[in-house]
Amino acid sequence: MKRRSALSVSALMALGVALFGVIAGSTARAAEIKLLCAVALQPAMVVLIPDFEKSSGHKVTIAYGTAGAVADRVQKGEAADIVISSVPLIDQLQAQGRVVADTRVNLAKVGVGVFVRRGAAKPDISSADAFKRSMHLRGQLTRTIGHRCGNETQD
Repeated sequence: MKRRSALSVSALMALGVALFGVIAGSTARAAEIKLLCAVALQPAMVVLIPDFEKSSGHKVTIAYGTAGAVADRVQKGEAADIVISSVPLIDQLQAQGRVVADTRVNLAKVGVGVFVRRGAAKPDISSADAFKRSMHLRGQLTRTIGHRCGNETQD
């Protein structure tokens, strides 16, 4: 089985287990499930959710945002059956009692990419410190902070 197919099957199984936990106590009728989801997983959800809906008869309503924006919505009291965000933010929500403790299921890991414009010098990314120095020499680093994106020049 190809790696991508194996990942899709694994993700579908993990999502199915998570969704089953939401509906396990319900009656035989179809449930409507509200999912707050980090936008990084949108491509996977677009593929996985219709398959789940078709096989289960349940309807999933999804609201996407950055991991920080999803956590903010939960912290402000928005109700959801399932919350998919980053591990540190889920841990924070659990500590605050906003999500049920000990229900976290790790679904995926997010990679980080680095690119430079054509013709630009390649940055030294051989270590974390070298990467920081390279970014500071250029005078600008763009990154996501919570639910905001912006240009940063700080560590």
